[in-house]
Amino acid sequence: MRLYFLLIVLLIVSCKSKTDNEKEVLLKNTVIEDTVRNDKSIIKEKEQKNKSFLFIDIGTVYFKGGSFTILNQTKDTIAYFKDKKVLINNKEYEIIEESGFYKNKLNCISFDPEYDLFILKYIGKKNGFYKVMINEEVGLIDIEKSRGLITLKTTEEYILEAYPKLNENTPIRVEANDSSKVILNYLNFTYLPLEIKGDWLKVKDDKECFIDQPSKTDIIGWVRWRKNGEIIIDIAHSC
Repeated sequence: MRLYFLLIVLLIVSCKSKTDNEKEVLLKNTVIEDTVRNDKSIIKEKEQKNKSFLFIDIGTVYFKGGSFTILNQTKDTIAYFKDKKVLINNKEYEIIEESGFYKNKLNCISFDPEYDLFILKYIGKKNGFYKVMINEEVGLIDIEKSRGLITLKTTEEYILEAYPKLNENTPIRVEANDSSKVILNYLNFTYLPLEIKGDWLKVKDDKECFIDQPSKTDIIGWVRWRKNGEIIIDIAHSC
């Protein structure tokens, strides 16, 4: 009888120990999952803060159908795009064919729907809206309603996907420093971006798009694209 009682006690203790171990393992796994989730959230938040430009896929809206609205901070409509039409100041325009009649009403980084260009300065997000600069004021774009039409890009991505337009104040140098030798006759050609190293952009002459005629030899060098945190070169989004 005593032996039977002892076996029961041992069984209960063993089960309790196993249950406690399972709880401990579950707790550890939960802590790990929460840590990983928080780390991913922090990384995503940091990545989000690095974004500087908001690209709108105006081509998809026009050719495949869709809509999005840009509001001001009082939630009044600045512009409403739907399919092939845009409504601005209660007047409707055809997005591409009549862009010349309304594009001056959209002061932003770049707007040329014929070339699928609609770029705004991105300044953050709040309460389910992207915050952008348009017409020298803060504009709001609903994140959920514009899903699939918006791409956020860093300043570096913006520069590498554009065409640098150089002038006398932004010469091409042999090396990435202000004391390096300036490449002669660099203003006679147009350029493509290759890579970024800090505040310097490596460029190469564009053989497909040129001012007078393409260079007979490759022109490769560095131009300072940023100074004191500000972009100092001119940027074009088409050749």
